[in-house]
Amino acid sequence: MNFLYRRIVIAVVGVVAAAYVFSVVVVTGKDLGVSDELYATVRDDYMRPHLMQSWGLFAKGIVNSDKTIVMRAQVQTPEGNVVTTGWVDIGEYEWQGILHNPTPARTARTTYKIAGDMQIAVRKVPTVVVPAISKDLLSDRPLSSGDYLKTLLDQPQLNSTSRSSVAAFVNLDNVATRLTTLYAYRFWNQPVVAVQWSVVISPVPRFGDRDTGAREVPTTVAASGWRKAPLFDAATISAWTTS
Repeated sequence: MNFLYRRIVIAVVGVVAAAYVFSVVVVTGKDLGVSDELYATVRDDYMRPHLMQSWGLFAKGIVNSDKTIVMRAQVQTPEGNVVTTGWVDIGEYEWQGILHNPTPARTARTTYKIAGDMQIAVRKVPTVVVPAISKDLLSDRPLSSGDYLKTLLDQPQLNSTSRSSVAAFVNLDNVATRLTTLYAYRFWNQPVVAVQWSVVISPVPRFGDRDTGAREVPTTVAASGWRKAPLFDAATISAWTTS
């Protein structure tokens, strides 16, 4: 019985090791003739969410803050009225799906990465542009990247570096708006008219303050005005509201 058990264990370990080696070869050896379909499948469905965690066991850069996105939405009720919801912390919501999961995918905390990128992008945006970020952008049609970019770039004396920084921020703004719109469908399961979001950075308490309860005040590094909800197909909305 012990011999059979060992054979089974060896076989399972061998299969897992072979699958891992195969996946690494596929992802790192695209130039070896691997098909685009196989490459994309292995990369997106296996390697990226499970094995590209960017862990740094002995890294010098200890995490010193938590990053999240809080949001609210304007949704349409069954009676046809448009109501404004309360604020929801998406990062806190995502954590609830991670705390008791021993092997969460990296994609389980989407907002942490977006908020971190947004924090960096805002630092590079020219001061003259910052007030435009909080303006309401509610046209009769969903706002396009080009419309928003033109709005922010319509400032005097922006050099090429500044324009590049603004363009990078606009891209993240669109990502945040699309993500919060999908979360609005999940949270309230009603047609979404518009969304508003803020990127909030909360410092991690210093070790010496762990027993005193001292906490630094969270900082809002970017606060959008109202954004027209982008359009999504029915299948995408259904996937977000039922998952």
